[in-house]
Amino acid sequence: MMNSIWARILVIAGPLLMVLGAVDPLEGSIAIGVGAVLGSLGVRLGGRPDKRILLWGLTVIGVLSLLLLFRAATARQPMLLIPFGLVALSLLMLWWGLRRGAPADRTCVYGSTGLICFGVAAMWVLSAYGGFGEGALSWWWALLVLPFPVGWLRHLFSIGRWIGEGADAATPAA
Repeated sequence: MMNSIWARILVIAGPLLMVLGAVDPLEGSIAIGVGAVLGSLGVRLGGRPDKRILLWGLTVIGVLSLLLLFRAATARQPMLLIPFGLVALSLLMLWWGLRRGAPADRTCVYGSTGLICFGVAAMWVLSAYGGFGEGALSWWWALLVLPFPVGWLRHLFSIGRWIGEGADAATPAA
């Protein structure tokens, strides 16, 4: 596969878009789904970007999430802690994938993209039917949404492994 500039851009833009979508998982689910598809397309094209570019982007997002945490503390709005926690969890999964020594597997990236797309579609369809709870759908329908967070975290970990392995493969072994 070719390691073109576009493939590397897609592999970087995908996870960054997914982490930004974590601020609001319902409306951001479209960004998360698009980010997963872009990342998978970049992996399919063979993009192995430099790890430093992704780390700079994640640093900017991390600083912005700390500003969100500061706003939650000063405004005494504890509900703002939820987006901060989701962004922090996304950053943690991506960082853990970057640091992992195991070889990356494309099938994990593609499978997690499928889980995300299925879960996002289920979430939007079930939201159109009124959501869950009293006077709406039974809570059992929420099981259809479960592939979304599972695929989201797995995709960030897998694409982190893909990028991390590319950086390790570029450096010669001693």
